[in-house]
Amino acid sequence: MSTRCKSRPPCAGVANAAITTKLFGTDPPGLEPLTTWLGGLKVEAATMEGTGVYWIAPYRALEDARIRAELVHAQHVKQIKGRKTDLNVSIWLARTYPKPVGIK
Repeated sequence: MSTRCKSRPPCAGVANAAITTKLFGTDPPGLEPLTTWLGGLKVEAATMEGTGVYWIAPYRALEDARIRAELVHAQHVKQIKGRKTDLNVSIWLARTYPKPVGIK
């Protein structure tokens, strides 16, 4: 999940399964469908890029929904080769961090 702009395409990825993307807003009306979607997929933890202050509202929404939220420093996301788009970032996070640090 990337949270740098008005709307983000978060990904839900499960080991050895297809990655699914869906677009949600990062304002309160857009966050409830996000947490409902992730909850329906039985997601227990989410990794997201922490940039500026844009990550705070999605982070709190995930925590309120009892989904563990973990931030990845934006410098680490700069590793992505090629053109960095919101969709590429969300897919990269889903592939690179299939389980957030500390989840076993």
